[in-house]
Formats: sequence, structure tokens, C-alpha cells
Amino acid sequence: MDRWKRERMTQRLAAVLLAWSAIALSGPARGQTAGVEPPRRLPPIDAPALGPLAPYAPAAASMPASAAAPISATGAAPAAAAREGQRYAWIPSGGAHAITPHPSVRAGVAPAAPNQAPWMSGTPHDQFCLRPSYRYNGAGGYLHVATPNEQYSINLQNQLTLDGTFYDQSDMPTDQKGFCMPFTRTYLFGNITPEWQYQIATQAFLGQFNILDGFVNWHWGDEFNVRIGRGLSPMLYEYYAFSPAWEPVITNSVVFQLAGRRQEGVMLSGNVLDGTLQYQAGVFNGVSGAFFDLDRSVDFLGSATVTPWAGTNSAVDCLGLGVSVQTGQHNYALNQTGSAWTNGAGEPSTNINYITSSGVPFFEYNQNTAADGTQSKVAPHFFWYGRFSVLAEYLYSTRQLALGATRGSAVQQGYYVNASYFLTGERYHGNGLAGYTTVMPLRPFLPSQGLHGPGAWEVAAQFSQLRLDDDNFRFVTTPNRYASRVDQLMIGVNWWPTRYVRMSLDNVFTWFDRAIPLGDNAPTDQFNTVWCRAAMFF
Repeated sequence: MDRWKRERMTQRLAAVLLAWSAIALSGPARGQTAGVEPPRRLPPIDAPALGPLAPYAPAAASMPASAAAPISATGAAPAAAAREGQRYAWIPSGGAHAITPHPSVRAGVAPAAPNQAPWMSGTPHDQFCLRPSYRYNGAGGYLHVATPNEQYSINLQNQLTLDGTFYDQSDMPTDQKGFCMPFTRTYLFGNITPEWQYQIATQAFLGQFNILDGFVNWHWGDEFNVRIGRGLSPMLYEYYAFSPAWEPVITNSVVFQLAGRRQEGVMLSGNVLDGTLQYQAGVFNGVSGAFFDLDRSVDFLGSATVTPWAGTNSAVDCLGLGVSVQTGQHNYALNQTGSAWTNGAGEPSTNINYITSSGVPFFEYNQNTAADGTQSKVAPHFFWYGRFSVLAEYLYSTRQLALGATRGSAVQQGYYVNASYFLTGERYHGNGLAGYTTVMPLRPFLPSQGLHGPGAWEVAAQFSQLRLDDDNFRFVTTPNRYASRVDQLMIGVNWWPTRYVRMSLDNVFTWFDRAIPLGDNAPTDQFNTVWCRAAMFF
């Protein structure tokens, strides 16, 4: 009998509590006057969010300018409501903005304590309502999905290049020939809170596929960032400062193969002194483009670029100069094999050979040669971006090599000079990183929108040279088969009908300092290439 009474009392008490909860939730919110239309109800957690919803009420300073200081139906600011320890969703309603408790609060789940992040509350999961949009940055168009206050975001961007590379000789020893796709890149990037950023990128490269980038960045501000993972390393400005698909000529110079490329490591970077000094410094595995370390050593790589007149809106606001350096101990065989190495999407390189910009080899070390000591590089650069742009860089590299009992240092050095000019009036606005970008035509050619302008037209040229000193030939078996210097001249024209598409046509002239066999062809000291490309950035 006592047990039956206790159960009855428990049921009655539960009914009273449920009724009280229903009245409380259906009545006016705290501070709200009766008769005022209550805030609109949030959609279910699993429903798609069509409006700009936030998981909690952000401070006005962290919200978009268009949403600064939203008010509730009673004029109460979100900050005042947030101090009550509840999480709120911000929903636009006409000219005013209503604040309504998060569904987990209405469901009776313990809210976050004051000054406590919402994900530390007792909710089984958090609602992060997202808002999609399509945007444009210097790299092209991209899909942007984020919470209204940009605390959480994810972006998707692609680079697609379709080439035709035609030589004046047959059977050239390279994969870059005929119609091909030299590289197709997909970038996934964003932030998890403003302090933590990420990027994951893949690349398909002439039939190979692999991870291009994969890193986490701790963003303390423009002045200080800590990047951990795989990404571009700061050796050779031409390689790390912009995509090869944005360079005015159709591809990188012959010096590109001495770049640090992408590596795993930890790097500090920032922009200081009112944006006039950019720096990057880090420790990496040291092997250009490799996905793993080949020895027990690490390399230091760093760069600094000064733009003294950045932000002055003068003729020299995009003029700058800088230097990049690399040094470290290298002890490994140059001839690396295995699927983990060969399927590197065109990136890994121990520089066992040296090639032209289209991949034609003109020098190769003996297959038993090994890196055996210090490797150091230094590369000063200069640029002046605008309607007429100039970029120049020189690189000096020395490495310790060993082949049996033969040991010693070998020097490689090279340079390039770029010059470009927009016939239709556009200009580059870079002041260091992202010097070259996609181009926004002043008068685009877009018939579907009634735009029949000429687009952006650009003429460009580059001369580059790579020279190997005589000590390199101590580590080859048949010296007469190889050249010690390559000179290359690229002359071309680019057409940007819109900011998302580029069409290019270049003629590439290549000379060696001696006649050498190229594949099965008779020895020659030169060849010419017609190189065309259609590229899209979306």
C-alpha cells in the first residue's frame, strides 16, 4: 500500500512539474512584455538551416558588420541575454532581430555556465547552423560555408589546367607532351574558431595522385602564426609565393627544381611593421616535396620580404625585395624507389637529375650517388607589380655528394627574370605573397550577362638559366651525355575572359651549352616548344 501511494505521489508531482514547465516555456520570455510577438522558433536540429543561425549569441564585435548589435523584440541586446548563461540563436525578423533560447535549453538540458564555451555545456551535441555562399578571392571562386559569425567555416576551391605541349622533335623524354592535365588541385580550407585554421589539398599530376597540403595553423593575428603539417616551404620565391597557374608565363622557370617545395614541418610566419615586412621561418624534413624523412636530420628554411611603400597607393606600393635561405644535413641515396616515393604527385625530388621546365632531363647523377653532408641554398628576389610587372630571383645552391670513394661539394646556380604588361589596363596588386593572382578584367567577356568586353589581355616573357659547376660531373658515369647549362626563353600571351578562366599560348625556346641526346633523338643543343593552356579557378 505504501509503495502504491509513493508511486501515485511521484506521478502527480511529475505532472505538476510538466505543466509548470509548459506554462513557463509558453509564457513571455524574461524581460519581454506580454502581447509582443515572441521570437520565431528554430527549425529542428536535423533540419537544414536556411537563415543565418549561430550556436550562441556572439558579441557585436565578432559579428558581420551588417549584423552588428542585433536586438530582441523588447530591445534587449544579445550580450545582456547571454549573461544569463543560456545559449541563443540569432534570427533576423524584419528590421529587428529576435533572440530565442537554443532548443537544448528549451528541452531542459543544462546550459553552459557564464563565461563558458557552449560546447562545454551538458548538451549531447551542438547545433552549428551554416550559411552557404559563393565567393571570390585572389585564387579564384570558391564555395564558402560558415556560421554567421564566421567562427566555423569550410571552403572548397579548385584549380584545373588543361595543356597542349608540342615539341619540334618527336619522342621527347618527358610526360609533359601532347594533350595532358599537368595538375588538377582541390583545396579544402577553413577555420574552427578564429584561432585555428586548416587546409587539406589534393593534386592529380600527369597520372599521379596524392595529398598536396595538409596542415593546421594557429592564427594569433597577422603578426604571428604557427603552421604544423605539410605545406609550402619558404625556399625560392617563385615557388612559394603564388601558384604556377598564375605566373604570367605558362610555367615556372628552370630554377624551380631547386625550390624547397612542400614539406612536413613546423613554420612561424607573419606580417609586421604595418605590413611592410613578411617573414616565414621553420624546421622541415629537408627533402623537397617528400612525404617522409629520409634521414635523421631537419633543415631550417626561412624567408623575409620587405615592401617599404606598401599601402601608400603610390607607383611603388607593390615594389619589394627579400631573400630565402635553406640549410641542413642530408644523408641519403639520391635514387629513391618505391610506390610511396614515385606516387608523389610530381612533388618529391632528391635532385638526382636536372630538367627543363617541361621535364626534359639534361643532366643526371650516377644512380649510386648519395647526399653526404651539408646542403645550403640562398635566393634573393626583387619584384615590382603593377600594370607592368617585373620579377627577378637568383639562387645559389651547394651540396655535399658521395659516389664510392669520391666525395666533395657541388654547386648549382641559376636565375630568372619575368616581365609582363596588361594591354587592357589591368594590374597586379601583390605586395609579396600572392604577388601574381587571378585577374579581374576591367571589361569582361561574358555574353550570358550582356557583357561583351575584350577581357584582360596580357603579354609576358621570361628568361631563365640553370648552371652546374664542373664538380657535379665527378658524380656521373658518362659526362659527354650531359650539359652543364640550360637557357630558356618563354614568350606568350594570356587572355582572361572572366576572373575565373585563363587561356594561354607560349613559345618556349631551350638551349644547352653542348649537344646532348634527348631520348632516342640525335644529339642537339636546342629545341622549341609550343605550349598552350586552358585553366579554370573555381
